[in-house]
Amino acid sequence: MMPINRDSNAKRLNLPVDKDFFILIPKNCTKIKIDVGLGSTAIHAIKWLKDDDHLFVVGFEPLVENTVKIQETLNLVENSHLKNRLLIVQCALGSSISRKEIYVTKDRGLASFLEPISFPVKSKRMIEIETLDNFIKNIRIEKYHKIDYIKIDCQGYDNEVLKGAQETILNTAVVSCESESSNYKGANSLTKEIEKFFAINKFEYINKISLKSKLIRKLLTPFLTYIGPRSNRYEKFINKKHNRPNKAGINIVVIDPTFVNSRYSN
Repeated sequence: MMPINRDSNAKRLNLPVDKDFFILIPKNCTKIKIDVGLGSTAIHAIKWLKDDDHLFVVGFEPLVENTVKIQETLNLVENSHLKNRLLIVQCALGSSISRKEIYVTKDRGLASFLEPISFPVKSKRMIEIETLDNFIKNIRIEKYHKIDYIKIDCQGYDNEVLKGAQETILNTAVVSCESESSNYKGANSLTKEIEKFFAINKFEYINKISLKSKLIRKLLTPFLTYIGPRSNRYEKFINKKHNRPNKAGINIVVIDPTFVNSRYSN
């Protein structure tokens, strides 16, 4: 008899599953990455998929208008071959299965469960919250041995996501997260908690920056935002690259705090 949680997960989250309620993943996919907080462009997930034909990506996004926008992007001719390797799950992640009110801002990529300080709220709505540990039961992880990479960018809610992913993290090679944000109430003191979480789980913090670098970043932020956070000029200014091959076969090129599982490093 199949565990009831996989069945209920599949129905609740509208997941494409087989007869045993495991998510349908193309046979040629040998690696998995997870993108928590796709936004309206899914820019990271789409780039990963274009760079690796054997990759399957699970992306979580709470706002329906964002997932519609992503589907439009995937429907473009140049992206159509990526559609069956990106599973978009319409929900947020957190520390427990629940429902919570989210603040929707004009820039939908900045929506958060925490109240914004620096920009106005357009509307509020109730959002379904899942835990990553519960969701992952619908994937045959043993077939892939591990999750290659998890990116968490939840506008100050990242620590709550980690609390609901404690089992999943142990089988993940690399994790990056946006540890704090002064743009949201209650989100400016999370770094130490997140560092402690990964230290307990035997992860190495590979790109910790100095206080001086943090100050420089803060001073440059208005200018960098103007020229575009993903532009080449931005990369030159702020994105100190960490290319560190490991057993997971991943090159880490990120600016958010990034942690490598000791089981998969060296």
